[in-house]
Amino acid sequence: MKTWLITGCSTGFGRSLAQAVLAHGDQAVITARNVEQIKDLAEAAPGRALALPLDVTDPGQVRAAVTTAQERFGGIDVLVNNAGIGYFAATKFAVEGLTDSLRQEVAPLGISTLLVEPGPFRTDWAGRSAHETLPEREIADYADTAGAQRAAFRADTGKEPGDPHSAARALITALAADTHPSACCWAPRRTEWRSSSWSRCSPRSARAPGARTRNLRIKRGA
Repeated sequence: MKTWLITGCSTGFGRSLAQAVLAHGDQAVITARNVEQIKDLAEAAPGRALALPLDVTDPGQVRAAVTTAQERFGGIDVLVNNAGIGYFAATKFAVEGLTDSLRQEVAPLGISTLLVEPGPFRTDWAGRSAHETLPEREIADYADTAGAQRAAFRADTGKEPGDPHSAARALITALAADTHPSACCWAPRRTEWRSSSWSRCSPRSARAPGARTRNLRIKRGA
């Protein structure tokens, strides 16, 4: 039985992953800025789930969540940093670089990392979560670039082909293996696991020493 600590569990991938982890029989520390939004998850799995308030930009709350998780479950096996939005993938690119550096730093400690960059899935990231700019604060110069991209994403909210619940189960399957790749690119119909840099997103990419590259298909509605 693994113990997971998952950020951003109120909606989207975080909530789907928390549900899948608990259904799998593992323990989970589920977190959100508003803990009231995740209490139902904890109540559905008493003894195996712990709901905690966590704003990842607050160092004090981060330390408190980790300490509480260790006291309750004895440690953390899987930490899921579930966050990020960017219309031209700037945030994903930043997290990619951070994770690749972290992978090399913690590998001697017996800790591995897995970077997941999903395509269009039916979460609210392009709906409620994307309402980060008030209309009166939008910059007209970006109307044909980032503005157009934002409008297109919002227009398709709720109609994306990817199922986040299927994606969550695929992630659990990957992490249950003895070894796993260091990165993967998720399209709605196909998950491509890779263990090299993002020079290309293909299962033929070079493998890191000791890693296995695999393809997992995510069926719509599965």
